[in-house]
Amino acid sequence: MNCSPESILDYLNRARIRCTYGAFADVTGIPVRSVGQHLARRRPYASWVVNARTGQPTGYAEHEQHRDLRRTNDVIRTGDELRARMRRTDAG
Repeated sequence: MNCSPESILDYLNRARIRCTYGAFADVTGIPVRSVGQHLARRRPYASWVVNARTGQPTGYAEHEQHRDLRRTNDVIRTGDELRARMRRTDAG
């Protein structure tokens, strides 16, 4: 199951949870090095996609990050986990 970048961003914003660039790439089918291009401009809406090591969006200034970004330490790290969480939301 591949999802569009926007559908993933919609989910992450509703759930207020971060996912890694790798998880995002896996679920969209986009090469991980191209994820930033598909997120478009740096903005709070896209800041939920983060570096696996730091848990932060790469290259984002503070004002470009969502204000709830650090409300939890939870980060989705794999495509399988992201798919499963999105399915649970769709089923609910």
